[in-house]
Amino acid sequence: MIHVWYCYLNDFDENYFEQYAKLLPISRLNEALKFFYFKDRMSRLMARLLIRKAIIDTHGRSDLINDWEFSVDKKPIIKTWMNFSISHSNDIVVVTFSECSKIGIDIEYTSSELEWKSIPDYFVEEERELINVSKNPKSRFFEIWTKKESILKGDGIGILKGLDKFNTSSSPVKFNDVDWYLKQIYINKDYECFLAYSNYDSDIKIKNISKVKLF
Repeated sequence: MIHVWYCYLNDFDENYFEQYAKLLPISRLNEALKFFYFKDRMSRLMARLLIRKAIIDTHGRSDLINDWEFSVDKKPIIKTWMNFSISHSNDIVVVTFSECSKIGIDIEYTSSELEWKSIPDYFVEEERELINVSKNPKSRFFEIWTKKESILKGDGIGILKGLDKFNTSSSPVKFNDVDWYLKQIYINKDYECFLAYSNYDSDIKIKNISKVKLF
């Protein structure tokens, strides 16, 4: 089973930040506090609290959050728990976790002012062509971008090293000797979200985690 959980940041304000910050170990909290803008701090906080909640639900204890570390390529891992991945964009935070699959997830706010037109230069030729012939090239760009980043997050290599290393226009996507399967996760019409996973027959359960359920 692969779980995908998400929440909206606009359900929370500064008071919630102060209250919920107490639930995290100082090392995880500091990762959020280093950001200047409140929304950036809140998105990092909520991502970590969603993972904390997932640990409690699956293992009945919260202390495994203390085993959070980063790989050489800065991928967050908890060796004593499950594979997981986190992403956030604008007002939405999304996490995924599973004990049976390599997984990665990415969400992007498609109404952003991102200067996206130069980024496809780092895509493979087939992907660039899909954008060029599309009736909505910006939408197609975000589709390809989230597919690629979800795979790169699942692999742990990072976008700087891998954007041009594989083609997402066919399925499964072969990358670093792994067959990656992709599923679009519909959360909101203004966002594009894709899940990448390595177990073809995995069931996927999507859940909106409200502030009441979370704590």
